[in-house]
Amino acid sequence: MFATGCAGSAWKQALRKDTAAGYHAFLREHPESEYATAAQERIAFQKLRSSPTLEAFESFREQYPESGLVEGLRGQLEEATFASALATGTPASYERFAEVFPDGEYAARARGNAVYLREISRRPNPDALRQFAIDHPASDFAIEAQRSADVTEVRRGQQIANVGLVVEVGPGVAEDRRVAQAFAGRALETYSLAGTRLVRLASSADAASAGVDALLVVHHAEEQRANVMAEGLLPQPGVLATTRVTLEHGDQTIFERDFILRTEAREHEAGKSVLFGSGGLRFWAGFFVPVASWEVHRAVRQPVELSGRAAAVDASGDRAVVMYDDGGFAVLQLANPAAPVKLAEYQRKARFERFDGVRVLSNRVAIFGDDGLELVGVAPDGSQTVLTRSRAEVGSVSALALLGDRLILGSGKGLLALPLGGEGEPERVLRRAVRGMGRAADLLVLADQDTLLVSSLPLLRQDRVIGQLKIGKSFATQRIRVFGTKALVIGDGGVMVVDLRSPANPRLIGRLRPDRVGRITDAGRAGGRIFLVGERGVQVLGSELDRVVEVVDAVPAGSIAAFGRHLVAVGGSRLQVIDGLPFGAGLAKPPVAKSR
Repeated sequence: MFATGCAGSAWKQALRKDTAAGYHAFLREHPESEYATAAQERIAFQKLRSSPTLEAFESFREQYPESGLVEGLRGQLEEATFASALATGTPASYERFAEVFPDGEYAARARGNAVYLREISRRPNPDALRQFAIDHPASDFAIEAQRSADVTEVRRGQQIANVGLVVEVGPGVAEDRRVAQAFAGRALETYSLAGTRLVRLASSADAASAGVDALLVVHHAEEQRANVMAEGLLPQPGVLATTRVTLEHGDQTIFERDFILRTEAREHEAGKSVLFGSGGLRFWAGFFVPVASWEVHRAVRQPVELSGRAAAVDASGDRAVVMYDDGGFAVLQLANPAAPVKLAEYQRKARFERFDGVRVLSNRVAIFGDDGLELVGVAPDGSQTVLTRSRAEVGSVSALALLGDRLILGSGKGLLALPLGGEGEPERVLRRAVRGMGRAADLLVLADQDTLLVSSLPLLRQDRVIGQLKIGKSFATQRIRVFGTKALVIGDGGVMVVDLRSPANPRLIGRLRPDRVGRITDAGRAGGRIFLVGERGVQVLGSELDRVVEVVDAVPAGSIAAFGRHLVAVGGSRLQVIDGLPFGAGLAKPPVAKSR
């Protein structure tokens, strides 16, 4: 009786403390007590409460099926386990959650997410997306599914085949006719290449009678100023020239951009427009006019402000990894691009390494660049470095690919193979410095300073290649992107399009020069179309990859990545998502008459 009473009193005291340590102390003192099983249950519950994962919840329920302890914790458990399912982002993780919490607050959301990822995302089409949004309104993907369906429907109903051109030159601009003719010539050339008819109009008022579908307006003004901040110089007297370009379709502005030229007085010759002076070369190198066959701005989501300046982006599934210029990164879920959800982040300690590339490798993220390579294990509760290879070990890394269980690094030291686990020394497969690299199935497409090489890893180990193509040193390759049987080689010389259907004979089938497309930094594919990004924003190539057929008014970007039917681009401290579905080849415009 005394022992029982003592145990009862100790049990009441343990209940008052309600801690794992208190219950453990009780068990040490009273291992044979009638309360021992309850103490063990409470210890398991304390563990569950401190780490409320789906696995821990199911384990507890299996071990203590009659326990009523979890009822008070159900809301917290449901929220935490849904966050875990969201972080995993697979159909199985959502389905498992819905099975455990079939009537919970997040059940419908989880079921909808599972349906989207398992059924809709594989072959998205407007009808399926619209029906999905109706059937699963709670899903994270419902808003964007409806938006995609609506935009594609707009695309189907539009055909901008004839565009009116109005060039307006402000008062006081010298050589006004020459200026107007220069702008008209640029516009006519661009539209001729794009295959869209352009009609010169005297004024915007003539658009209705001319029967054009859209109106392209170029307005140019020049203003004498006492202080002009020319690039890299202190304020000086000079001329500020502003050219505004707009493309309008009805009451919709498809594209709008200002092109600015600041010149010092000494660069300005009286009686001449600054566009034809010594500073004019800077202007014409950056000036362009947009082309569009429909209201392409509808496919562009509002830009999202990031917490830092973005250096690169990669994407997989419904999420993107944005790497900042300090090497840290954030993992964002983009099911609704207007409201990204941060799933994880990695903050680097203050160091001086420079990285400009990022790749998603399942639950790891690789960051690479001038100062080597780091692999980071990503988890919602914290991300940490699992592998580091310095510049001394692997060189300055320009490209990375995963081939089987090997990380393939293109670097200044050559082509290196590194086990994904990181053990051992890097294997030097090729001694030539690699400027860019892409992967075509089991083949690698890489470039040294003047040649494009196509080969496999086993052949490269024997210093053999399947095929090669001279591209020249002056092209200065920076990046290679492979899309099916085509490779885009991006460099200072523009974009080379290479046919890889015969790996033994890679053929140059097209070249987009900087004067046509501006400075290009990356390329991606969505909706069956290839998109270029760079200083002009986003440009869409035609099916033959020989010309730009659409110009999208988006954030000027340095890096782009595809996820599903979307593209995500980063530039400066902003991220922007573009819906590739309405650009699909099946919705493309037919060829029309040349410009006149």
